[in-house]
Amino acid sequence: MELMEKLRRLISHWQEHNREHAESYRRWAQEASLAGYQEIAEVLDRLYRETIEIDALFEEAWKEVDRYVIQQKK
Repeated sequence: MELMEKLRRLISHWQEHNREHAESYRRWAQEASLAGYQEIAEVLDRLYRETIEIDALFEEAWKEVDRYVIQQKK
């Protein structure tokens, strides 16, 4: 059970940082766009969108850990 608790904390931590990074990419994409660097802005915006998609994998991992913990309690 100790490992599952550690995984819960790590997944939560990773997910939070993933979201922070995504927002940073979005802000910098806007900055680049305003400065006229459209190609760079487009890449950063794509990076933002794909990073947000990773969030779903963190949710899936969290659910799997929960499922395991629930099964072990039975």
